[in-house]
Amino acid sequence: MNSQHELHCALSGGDQTIDSALWTPSFDLQSAQTTVGAAATEATWVISAEQCGQTASVEVVPQAGDSTLPTVRTTISIPCVITVDGNCSLANAIRSAEGIDQVEESTDTDGNDDCEAGAAPDETASPPATGDDIILLTTNVTLAAALPSITSAIHIDGGGHTVSGDGQYQVLNADGSQLSISDLTITKGLSANEGGGIYVSGGSLHISDSIVMNSGASDVGGGIYAIDSDVDIADTEISGNMTIKSHGGGIYFISSTGLNTFDVVGATFKKNMATEDGGAIKTAGGIVTIDKSTYVENEADEGGAIESSQTTLDITNSTFSNNSAREGGGLSSFSSFVTLTHTTWAYNSAAEQGGGIAIIGWTGNFKIRNTLITDSASGDDCHSGPNPDIMLEFTGNFIQDGSCTPEPAESQAVASEGGVIEAEAQHDDEDDPIEIIPAGINALSANPPHHPLQLGSPAIDNADPAYCLLDDQPQTARPQYGNCDIGAYEYPKPPDPTPDPPDQPDTPDTPDPPDQPDPPDTPASPVPNFCPVNDRIIVKAPGQDVDCVEID
Repeated sequence: MNSQHELHCALSGGDQTIDSALWTPSFDLQSAQTTVGAAATEATWVISAEQCGQTASVEVVPQAGDSTLPTVRTTISIPCVITVDGNCSLANAIRSAEGIDQVEESTDTDGNDDCEAGAAPDETASPPATGDDIILLTTNVTLAAALPSITSAIHIDGGGHTVSGDGQYQVLNADGSQLSISDLTITKGLSANEGGGIYVSGGSLHISDSIVMNSGASDVGGGIYAIDSDVDIADTEISGNMTIKSHGGGIYFISSTGLNTFDVVGATFKKNMATEDGGAIKTAGGIVTIDKSTYVENEADEGGAIESSQTTLDITNSTFSNNSAREGGGLSSFSSFVTLTHTTWAYNSAAEQGGGIAIIGWTGNFKIRNTLITDSASGDDCHSGPNPDIMLEFTGNFIQDGSCTPEPAESQAVASEGGVIEAEAQHDDEDDPIEIIPAGINALSANPPHHPLQLGSPAIDNADPAYCLLDDQPQTARPQYGNCDIGAYEYPKPPDPTPDPPDQPDTPDTPDPPDQPDPPDTPASPVPNFCPVNDRIIVKAPGQDVDCVEID
């Protein structure tokens, strides 16, 4: 089936008129049209190909004799789109993308392979297009058998649909491939070993705008297991996953070389559980960055939310709330290199130590900057092991119970730079009671959830400006006014007051009207010579008017 694609090319220089476009295709072109005008700034080529999954090389040659314009060379890869519907199963879509024989389905009545590779609707691709095959779901899928392993570059567009392992099968298995997933819910996956929802080895995994939920593994990685692979998770929910025997209820990430990367942004990890370490995430090696993400109600033996082992871990603008463990309710760090900047840890708990954070191991480096740790239900807010080889750096924090601050007292001056308030440095005497200062935070809200600060919170304006990030977890710019705030949330600047209207000039007094002259006296009526009525006479008493009175 033909597939139409557009290639856009920006032009620059003098006379932009294009003389010709030369093609060196690795597949047959039905047509290659140029749409270019005089003095154009952009050229568009429409490619109609018989096959997808291959690459065309394009050269844009300037008008003959015009040496001011360079020759533009670029390539475009045409992806194949395979639609999962009533005629094409997800299993056969994967086989088609892998270039292997499809298996006749029980619903197939014509005996044909119904997942045609290259059955691509019109797509617009601009270089550098990847050329990955696209599997597009138009229906929900419940597995009746394990899916084929993915070994090539494939993107699965869920279209808002769900793939369920039905509580019996691992959902996706990728070995040495570049697998990307968007707008898909993966649920009820189950593995007797690793990765109930997704297993990826020796490749890469990108997940965006998706959900991985209610999946489990007997060993590690209830939701996702990634070994020696680069992982990128954005705007995704990982919830309700668990391991039956071991680590990483939500995700288990391991890098044997220490060079693989694991990036998380805008994600929510909720109610994941591990029987051992890392309720939401267990990392073993590698380079991990977490930004603008939330961890709520995760549970494990160590590291209710995260267990970091010999990992470089950088967490910014993220919230950890109501997680629990035996040690390290929010985070347990073992011999890792950790930096926390503008993070909030609230209402986490540990049965033994480190309700919020536990720092243990033989070596490592742990930096806490502009971070709020408060209201640990049990266990101190922050526990630091006694090993002197673990280097600690603290600045601009609010740690409510004063735990974990570097000792002795002379180090507090360094730790206090940048507005550290008294709640952080309280080592005067172990026998002295510690004054507990309320952190002034509200309940979780929004998505990803976070704890907004209350007006008057001691975290407002008290961060170290040297480590102030550009924005906060809900992407409010920092600072709003004054200095930056401690924690993942920046208290918004109140709206400017409505200005008072300008004073109006006093209305001048209305002048009194001028005195009016007295009206002239009405002249007295002339005294009549007679009374108009018989038997009456004229009478005028002194001071009175003339009158006619009746004669008796």
